[in-house]
Amino acid sequence: MSIYDVFNGGSRPFNKEEWAAQKQAQRQEAYGLIDTTCEKMLTDGDAFRQYLDVQGRC
Repeated sequence: MSIYDVFNGGSRPFNKEEWAAQKQAQRQEAYGLIDTTCEKMLTDGDAFRQYLDVQGRC
């Protein structure tokens, strides 16, 4: 049993290529969300104001 088996439930051995592909897909999804949000803020002043309000509270 490998340390990686603990994190994936022990159902199958750790596959580095599969894990890397999963992480790449997650990054692409996050980057897409960032791009979409930025485009919306550039075209919608109210959305930008809401963003600034949230950032101001942090």
